[in-house]
Amino acid sequence: MRITHRIMLAAATLSLAVLPGIHAQAAHPNFSGVWVMDRARSDTGQLTPTSMTLTIQQSGNSLTVDREILNSGVNTKSRMVWGTDGNVWKNKATMGGQSIDVSSVLTWAGPRLTIRSSAKTAAGDAVQTDLWALGPDGKSLMVHRSANLPGTQMAANLVLVKKG
Repeated sequence: MRITHRIMLAAATLSLAVLPGIHAQAAHPNFSGVWVMDRARSDTGQLTPTSMTLTIQQSGNSLTVDREILNSGVNTKSRMVWGTDGNVWKNKATMGGQSIDVSSVLTWAGPRLTIRSSAKTAAGDAVQTDLWALGPDGKSLMVHRSANLPGTQMAANLVLVKKG
């Protein structure tokens, strides 16, 4: 009887010690802040703009991203409002000077956020997937971006640095 009681007590103590670690691993990072692309640390190529600034507000499952992108001499601003609940979120974005409807689904995989966006363009259906993760210092936002456009597949790694 005493041995069983001690084993149960030890198991309960162990579970209390392990559960906070499991909860900490499952917690999602907060991406709030102003993030500026670091060209020197980012890949070059068609998916990498000349410059990009993301102003992110995150509260609970809500994410609002104001994007300012300079690419090929054209400055584009957009606001995306999303939920990280796995539902489809609809926004408008500018592509090639045209306003397009964008549908996005955001999901968490531990500390990584996946943003899968799709749109119908003049050239056909386009799908872009961004995987967001904070760097170990918490001051770098690592973005792995892949895009499937009609007849083309591309990928790039972007690094953004938190201002302030």
